[in-house]
Amino acid sequence: MTGEDREELIHMYDEIFSGSQNVTADIWFGGTESREPVCIRISHYTVFDAEGRPETAYGLAQDVTVHKKEELRYKRSLEKIVHANPNALGYFRLNLTKNLCGGGQSKYPFVLALQKSGTADGFFAEVAKYIADEHIRSEYEAYYNRENLLREFRSGKDSFETGYPTGTSQGGKFWVTAFFMLLQNPATQDIEAITYTVNDTERKKDEKTVQLVINNKFDYIGLIDPAADTFEFRTVNLRITGLPVRRKTDYSVCIDYDIAHYVTENDAELFRSNSAIANIQRELAVSPAYSFSYMHREDGKIFRKQLDYCYLDEDRTEIMVTQTDITAAYEHEQEQLMKMSEALASANRANKAKSQFLSRMSHDMRTPLNGIIGMTYLTKKMDLPEEVMQNLANIDSSSKFLLGLINDVLDMSKAESGRVELHPEPYRPEHFYEYLSSVIIPLCEEENQKFVLDAKPLKDYIPLMDKLRINQIFFNLFSNAVKYTPEGGTITYYLREHLDSDGKIVMNAEVRDNGIGMSEEFQKTLFEPFTQENRDDTSKQRGTGLGLAIVRQLLDTMGGTIAVKSEAGKGTVFFIEAKFDSISADELVDEQVRKAPADYKSILAGKHVLLCEDHPLNIEIGRTLLEDAGMIVNVAEDGQLGLDAFLQAREGFYDVVIMDIRMPVMDGYEAARKIRSLCRSDAGTVPIIAMTADAFNDDVEKCFEAGMNGHIAKPIDPEVMYKTIAEMIILSAKSDNTI
Repeated sequence: MTGEDREELIHMYDEIFSGSQNVTADIWFGGTESREPVCIRISHYTVFDAEGRPETAYGLAQDVTVHKKEELRYKRSLEKIVHANPNALGYFRLNLTKNLCGGGQSKYPFVLALQKSGTADGFFAEVAKYIADEHIRSEYEAYYNRENLLREFRSGKDSFETGYPTGTSQGGKFWVTAFFMLLQNPATQDIEAITYTVNDTERKKDEKTVQLVINNKFDYIGLIDPAADTFEFRTVNLRITGLPVRRKTDYSVCIDYDIAHYVTENDAELFRSNSAIANIQRELAVSPAYSFSYMHREDGKIFRKQLDYCYLDEDRTEIMVTQTDITAAYEHEQEQLMKMSEALASANRANKAKSQFLSRMSHDMRTPLNGIIGMTYLTKKMDLPEEVMQNLANIDSSSKFLLGLINDVLDMSKAESGRVELHPEPYRPEHFYEYLSSVIIPLCEEENQKFVLDAKPLKDYIPLMDKLRINQIFFNLFSNAVKYTPEGGTITYYLREHLDSDGKIVMNAEVRDNGIGMSEEFQKTLFEPFTQENRDDTSKQRGTGLGLAIVRQLLDTMGGTIAVKSEAGKGTVFFIEAKFDSISADELVDEQVRKAPADYKSILAGKHVLLCEDHPLNIEIGRTLLEDAGMIVNVAEDGQLGLDAFLQAREGFYDVVIMDIRMPVMDGYEAARKIRSLCRSDAGTVPIIAMTADAFNDDVEKCFEAGMNGHIAKPIDPEVMYKTIAEMIILSAKSDNTI
């Protein structure tokens, strides 16, 4: 029940309690999913005694839903008609049952005069007087009269439209369209008509304009009658010989004539099959339009023509066909397609070469990084002096940052799509300062420059940032500052933060230097790729010109901005503003406790692992990390030896196989496929995990296609490795029902 109905019900009871003898109210009650709302007419009658006291009460509930819906439909129909076209010449309401006309609305006196007789018959007669075309007037009089309209309404038709040229006593002439809407008044059961007219003169002008366009664009317009299998030229704008115009001709004769005289030999069969009526109807059954093109010969020349088909009207009795000359567009399109084909072939060749190059470079760069990061990890576990441990921490931080840059540059999916994905996580200011201390400050110290930290971050809230991307932004800015600031200069990091109304942290940061600065002209283009200022610099000050372009791209992705203020000889300031979602410091502590890593080493302890790896340093790192988790390690130096080791072991001996990809004799893909094809109970269930420097998305997919269960990218992150192996072992054990 709506609020309005609720108030109506309360009002009814107020009337009863105030002493009213007879009270009636129509109340809508809400339905259910399977039942529509209903309208109940509630009638209450009170019988009073001689002293005026209520003695007896009678109540009656009647379902009047149908009646109410009819009233509502009637009311809405009237409102819709009246408001459908505010520019109508006039509106009139006719009672066809009782032959009445009244209530006309118009700002034109001659229009209002149409209702002067007061009858529907008189209205139709007055309208007929204004129709300037005798033939159209006769058709109007025959159709638009009370008897015929009532007959049409009873047969189910309730809306009508007609157009005609008309004139006024003032001498104005124009085209009008008259609309009629018939409906039954639920209160009187009379059949009524609401009619209005609009000035259609402009539409007629549009029709003339369209006709001019047709004459200039189309070779011809014709009509196909599928039932009679005929064709008729309606409009012809070129020389037609051998076929009649504006007279129906056998359709098959027309097709044969076109093929014999106009269609090129190579397109003859295409033309016949595509223009067949059955084919046209089949195409138009699933689409409002159908077209095809063919090569047309005429006067010793070859043209490209296009035929377009659509139904002429809703009853689909006739099909309109148009022919257009598209020779110029076709030739241009073919030229462009040729250029695109050549460009695509060239791009594919370049892309293939680039992919192969990047794949090799990715592998070759990750392999030594695996040694650096792996040996750093193992060395940090030794009992060493604090100063050495700090140096190792700096090496680890720098090498991981370098790995991040390699990942960014060599990720094919990002390079091809042009997208940069962000992975926000809590980034404490003190952790960023550690990054500055390990990466940026050493750069300044090498140049005998002073680094100033002027930062006032929020204490109670931590921003959610993509650490790699933020570090990359500031590394580019600070490395530029170091590069272009003379020895003894000063570089400053300025930071201020505040919360906005949405709870986001607004970061305002500046990177300042008092170096050589930039010219005003160069500042207009410094964020564009490969731009460098033309000046006499030392070779150390020359770069690729990509750093600032990358900074702006990353900030754009984050929704941030960057601006610059610089003066030659005085220094430069970069201004950064960005918003980040935040988490409270207390909430972050709770989240870190909740997400504390599981004790994966306890799961791995005692498990047998087959490590297939050919690189001696990688073998040492892998074996040490796996044994550090308590695993029992067997090593195979290539894929064939790995397959042999698996075959020689008893079934179920190995809990997991770690597989490098690029190995001599047999690579990791082939070794995995061979293991999976063995006739052993453990061949299909033992987890096989790739541990490789091939880290592209395509490489990961190839591992899965070869039958592997997981992928660990080199350089190895020990925690990621332990987690991945443990999860694979748990899943394998569950599938064997051994846990």
